[in-house]
Parts: sequence; structure tokens; C-alpha cells
Amino acid sequence: MYCQYCGHEIHERASICMNCGCATGNRPVPATPAETAGTAPAVNATDESTKNGVVALVLLLVLGQFGGHRFYLNRFGSAMLMGLMFVFVWVLMILGDILETIDPDFELPDELRGVAILLLLGWCVWWIIDLILLCAGKMKDGQGRYVKL
Repeated sequence: MYCQYCGHEIHERASICMNCGCATGNRPVPATPAETAGTAPAVNATDESTKNGVVALVLLLVLGQFGGHRFYLNRFGSAMLMGLMFVFVWVLMILGDILETIDPDFELPDELRGVAILLLLGWCVWWIIDLILLCAGKMKDGQGRYVKL
């Protein structure tokens, strides 16, 4: 069989011409086992991550407040958010206490303290959910694959 556009010889079941890239009009057909014999299997063809779940769990317990486990799992955006939330809350609380110690008349506004407490509670819930997901084998790495313990 030949490509109708470039004249290059193609396989009779080919859906595109490998020479010019044009569609042949054939519907893609899965390869038979005989055609795939001898080919190497895909690396990590499962939904399981190559990341070690035990390492992720230890990082969650030790550096989880800064999103260490999420950095390890290549989930950089959420790791940064988790770490920044934690740092913001504690800097705000400690800074407020230091300023109140230096100047007894200074008082951190209740609204700001309330925001910090809500952020801390949200962070705690997030940490607990990550712990449950990791222990249950339902946490995903940056490529969307499940991390198993």
C-alpha cells in the first residue's frame, strides 16, 4: 500500500504516513501480540509512582509543616503554598508577641490574629488529609501516579 499524498510505501493498517504525516483514512487498529513480541514493555506502565511512600511519610512527619513531602513528590506549587501558609502564620504570631513585649501598648488586631488562626486550622486539616491519603495509598505524585507505602 502506498500513501496517496507522497507515494511512500506504508503498512496496510497504518493510520498515518510516517513519511509525510498525512492521514491514510484507515482507523487505528491495536497491534496483535505477534507484532509486539520482542518489544520492551513500557517503563512503569502501572499507575504506581516510583517515589518511595515511606520516605514521603517520614518527610510528612518531620518536614510536613513546610511541605517537604510535597516537594519530594514533585508537587511544587502546593508544597510552596503549604510552607508559606505555615511560615506566615508563625511569623505573624511571633512578630505580634515580640511587638507586644517591646511596647505594652501595642496589640495585634483581633482580625489579623483571627486570620492567622483560621490559616493555621486550614493548614492542620490539610496536613491531616495528606497523612490519611499517604497512609491509604491515595496520594499522587507530580505525574498523577499513586504513591504506595
